[in-house]
Amino acid sequence: MRSSFALGKMRLEQMRYDDAAGSLETALRAKWVLDPASSSDSDSEASYRSLTSRKPPMRSTDEDDPGEGQIYYGLGVTNAALDDHERAVRCFLTALRYLRRTSVDSLEIARTLFDAATSYYYLCNFEQAISLWEECLRILSKYETPTKNDGVDGDTSAAKEALSPKDS
Repeated sequence: MRSSFALGKMRLEQMRYDDAAGSLETALRAKWVLDPASSSDSDSEASYRSLTSRKPPMRSTDEDDPGEGQIYYGLGVTNAALDDHERAVRCFLTALRYLRRTSVDSLEIARTLFDAATSYYYLCNFEQAISLWEECLRILSKYETPTKNDGVDGDTSAAKEALSPKDS
């Protein structure tokens, strides 16, 4: 499973998206074999409903072992790159469900929210995109390091300004 995940990440970095999707899906299937309580398909409505009702799987002691959240995130990025934003959104939202089991407001969650919002934007679902971008900014604001007297409030200031309501 780790080798399929690593290969998928490498192919994603090489912009070989079809190959990346295949490797990441292989890693996910291997994860399901090792943990049958895991979700069985990112596109299955039943698997979405079951994610919230199951107990979290036992954590591997191997830190190199990718979690399902990481695998689904990779599949989301891959599908977004292939302009399949509907499937990308499903993968990103599934990744968020897994990631939120182990962390509330991590940078990994913020990154996933941002990418899900971007896919919603491409699907012209602007309300959902703005909602997720705002949640992303809320998380990022926890990680900001204020600077002295430069009038800039960290890396998220441009994004905050772009998302703030404009008076016409």
